[in-house]
Amino acid sequence: MVSWSSGWDWLKVTSRETVDVIVGAVIGPIYRPQELVVGGVVDGQLRIAGRTAPLRPATSRTVGAMLRVPAGEHPWPETVSPGALGRFNTNRDPVALTLVDPVPAEVSADVARTGYSFRHLVRFVRLRPDLPAG
Repeated sequence: MVSWSSGWDWLKVTSRETVDVIVGAVIGPIYRPQELVVGGVVDGQLRIAGRTAPLRPATSRTVGAMLRVPAGEHPWPETVSPGALGRFNTNRDPVALTLVDPVPAEVSADVARTGYSFRHLVRFVRLRPDLPAG
């Protein structure tokens, strides 16, 4: 509850929505991912749209057990510029990706976007292997 007598001059309210994405890579080892790299299909190609906030240890183990190495050629490179994973990651070293066989997932995302990319980290909700991966 907000106390208006606390001296606040403004209150920031953000909106979030649940979105289906495709996990195409992880940061860290496939069996214990630290973060998921997510994307969507744009003009028939799987494009990187952002990444999740760091996964909790139990979630990392559960998700890692469900991920597989790519069955064939993967559309993403094994190293990307930090800006590919988020708008505010421009002053860091390149990021190594562990590519995975694409699998659908559900995330909670801030509604703010830049083109087809999320402006902020998304929150992992669950994998959705019941949906098609593209």
